[in-house]
Amino acid sequence: MRILLVDDHALFRAGFKMLLTRHLAEDAEIHEAASASAGLQVQADDAPDLIFLDLGLPDVQGLDGLSAFQRQFPTAAIVIVSAVLGEDTIEETLQMGAAGYLPKSIDADEIGHALTQILAGQVFAPRFADTATPVDADWRLTRRQLDVLGQLCAGRSNKQIARELDMSDNTVRVHVHSILRTMGVDSRTAAAVNAKARGLF
Repeated sequence: MRILLVDDHALFRAGFKMLLTRHLAEDAEIHEAASASAGLQVQADDAPDLIFLDLGLPDVQGLDGLSAFQRQFPTAAIVIVSAVLGEDTIEETLQMGAAGYLPKSIDADEIGHALTQILAGQVFAPRFADTATPVDADWRLTRRQLDVLGQLCAGRSNKQIARELDMSDNTVRVHVHSILRTMGVDSRTAAAVNAKARGLF
């Protein structure tokens, strides 16, 4: 697994990298970048599978960095690492398709739990944030993902969902992919059947 850590503070990168190595397989490759531009220069052959991205990089404005890395590395799971703890910011990043949101103040022991969840294809959000709803012991869906799941249960297409929820088609596709992965199913129909069977919609 290739991992890219993008943060402009060398001390934080060193400490965070140390934490990651405690919880990842020995063959995991962790690369660092001190800016968004440096991280975006990674070649396709070395494209990361998992990216930890700081929101406060000096060469990119906030969530524009997340969008840029999503475009450059469409198959990578991107986890935001930030000192910003506002629920609106957390929810917005998850709505955009981030695989998780790690506060820089997160407890070291919580890193292991977060990584386990993210590597299993689930979305991680801070415990104090009301951005993830424990729908089931095996599911953690954000409020926006629940909105999309409700639309799937109604049999709507991605374009219809995009219009109904005022999203782009691409954002809907990202949410649908995350929902299927989190629920452990391989089709929209299966997701709807499971959700209805559990009385969600």
